[in-house]
Amino acid sequence: MVSHAPVESVASNIFANVANSSIGIGFGDGFTHVGFMPGWLRGSWGYHSDDGKKFSESGSAEDYAETFGRGDVVGCGIDNGAIYFTKNGRHLGKVSVLMM
Repeated sequence: MVSHAPVESVASNIFANVANSSIGIGFGDGFTHVGFMPGWLRGSWGYHSDDGKKFSESGSAEDYAETFGRGDVVGCGIDNGAIYFTKNGRHLGKVSVLMM
């Protein structure tokens, strides 16, 4: 049985600043292949640094927030089944709701 209880969020400081690269932060189920950016495959959700877009279980980008990079603190969490991201302590809004 899957719980709908809130889950603590996780945050990371961004220290890298490499030209022509991007960072994806997100979640994946136990079957998601780690060789792809978060959100590109079924069972994964992500927020990408290069364009600020969200990806929900597909390679299709959707407008979400501003880009992020060196010096930013980016977090992600699940609250009662709703996936969300944060940037520098600011909640960026819901990305998706997990179907349980």
